[in-house]
Amino acid sequence: MNTRPGSDPSTELSFQAPPSTEPEHDEVNGRPPAATTSSPDRSSSSGPTTTTGNRITSWILQSPLHRLIDGRVCLVRYRGRRSARTITTPVQYARHSDQIVIVAGNAAAKHWWRNFTTPAPAELWLDGRWQSVELHVDAATDAQPAVARYVQRFHLKVADVARSVVLIGSRR
Repeated sequence: MNTRPGSDPSTELSFQAPPSTEPEHDEVNGRPPAATTSSPDRSSSSGPTTTTGNRITSWILQSPLHRLIDGRVCLVRYRGRRSARTITTPVQYARHSDQIVIVAGNAAAKHWWRNFTTPAPAELWLDGRWQSVELHVDAATDAQPAVARYVQRFHLKVADVARSVVLIGSRR
């Protein structure tokens, strides 16, 4: 029973909080909600700011405001390899001929890209619609022209992507 100090408990109404409706995993990035993540091996980049930013970015991309970030950011939707959950996350991308190039910077602190160590189906929200692709991690040396396009597109130095993981998407 919840009572205020100095009030008569016999006249107070009992209040019981409803069961939590928090999802087990965040729909945007597939991780447990940031407030419950306390694992020491998790990067601080998976905090509430990142989750909120991902949700806002996802909303903008699928709204009439999408022109603000179209051409630079897309959504990747895929089924988690171990969890079998559908996960959606925003990423920067560049086009290289008929391929989509995604660089997972600071890859050691991120987990989503590991679903593509072998080629796997995914969907990208590009040009205002979901498009089926096959994504796979590619060695940066094998994808040099694609990485060069990404570096040029985002005004980066090659050293900025040297320790990153490169994903290549081909339309299915």
